[in-house]
Amino acid sequence: MAGEMDEYLNGGREPDERFHEIAAALSAVGAKAALLQTANQARIGQPYEMSRFAPRLSEEEIEFLRTFYGELDEMTPNGLVHLMPWLEGDEGPDWGSAERDAFAAGVADGLLTLSDEGVGGGQYLLPERVRDFANGLPVEDWRERGLLDSRAKGVRSLNWLADAEDFARLLQHSDPGLHGGTEFSANVTLSTGHHLGHNDLAITQDREDAIGSLLEVTTRNESANHAVLTGGIEHPAARVEDSRYASEHMPDFGENRDALAGLYSHDWRDDGEAVAGLTDWITEFAKGTPGQAQMAGDATVGLMETLAGEADDRPFHDTQHQSDTNYQLAVTEVNPEIAESLTGIYLTYLADLTLHAESSGYDTIESGPSSLLLHEPSDKALFIDDATKERFVQLLIADVDSADFVTSSIEALEIDIINAALDSPHPEALRNAGNTTGGMRTIIHDAMIHEFEDRTGTARKRRTKRPLGGRRGSTSGSP
Repeated sequence: MAGEMDEYLNGGREPDERFHEIAAALSAVGAKAALLQTANQARIGQPYEMSRFAPRLSEEEIEFLRTFYGELDEMTPNGLVHLMPWLEGDEGPDWGSAERDAFAAGVADGLLTLSDEGVGGGQYLLPERVRDFANGLPVEDWRERGLLDSRAKGVRSLNWLADAEDFARLLQHSDPGLHGGTEFSANVTLSTGHHLGHNDLAITQDREDAIGSLLEVTTRNESANHAVLTGGIEHPAARVEDSRYASEHMPDFGENRDALAGLYSHDWRDDGEAVAGLTDWITEFAKGTPGQAQMAGDATVGLMETLAGEADDRPFHDTQHQSDTNYQLAVTEVNPEIAESLTGIYLTYLADLTLHAESSGYDTIESGPSSLLLHEPSDKALFIDDATKERFVQLLIADVDSADFVTSSIEALEIDIINAALDSPHPEALRNAGNTTGGMRTIIHDAMIHEFEDRTGTARKRRTKRPLGGRRGSTSGSP
């Protein structure tokens, strides 16, 4: 089938009924994969012994896709990563927009399908140049290939982001209900974060929009998001020996935290809407099947611990961005859509945050019924130590809208706790209620005080100080 497509691509044959049959065949495989992914959704989080029986594409279908994409990558001048600039450019085939869109949609859907382990594929089946891109390696011979747009010698992160723009123009044609594989999606997300955070690069709006659309695709896979947040998948550079990563112009591809900092700290023109996809799924999964709830809880533990940082190392609280009054902005101020997503997670687990914990995790409650007010013995719950809670809440306090939700939620929580204590048959319930509400009040109070100290401590010479909960870069009564 790829051999037939070569005739259309090189201009030897005009798009006809057979052309549309080929495009439709690719889309049909993608549509079948989307149905399988939906059917397998309930199996997310299940042990391997159960998940291995999930329905998959046949070996023949996977082999068809592997062969087709291997040949297609070779027959197009610059491969699949750079398919769209060629397809839409003067050197590409003389097709109408309808033919280009139909072909791109079929190619994008089939490529995501082939990458998905859940339906029988995997990143290892993709063409080598696509694997290299996912693993954060920019195209080396860009000059020889004529890929001169916004690329420069030695600026390898800029060049990879240019590759990302090209590839995004293909994947944005994919079915919104279809996701790529876990390894592939996680690797592209991590590579994007590491390259964005490597240097202070000037990125055009078109390129940023394209990278945002790429992240919209990669964050469709909740298992990949979970792996990024928990460290279940590290960047390939940390796992394989490859001299191409050794260049001084490449990121060091360290911990997942570094990639997350690159994603969250970038000043997105969409306020971080695409990046928020990395966490938006958590609130839904927290109320889903036991396996999904476990995934959401584990991801939230990893997320909160990562964002909290340490006392002297808090890249999410103090980004490279500054207000007009020289305050370092928190990621929640730089990107309000991220703040909204994090606030949703906070509200989802608010009752769990009342539980005392020496360490963090998502586990079964072992306390007796007399000490519980909002939970039952043997419930699964989120356990977060107080220092992590406070630093996470401080991120929310930094954003004006999130700060309102935090303060109002505590008042509602206190009412729930007091009502639960009054209904409890245990005599110590009221004392426990006082301790619980006092503990949560202390965490919120400490977060507000530390945020205030952070704001005033970096600009003590200023005569005016902005109120808490205001955006640091604003004026006229708001910071």
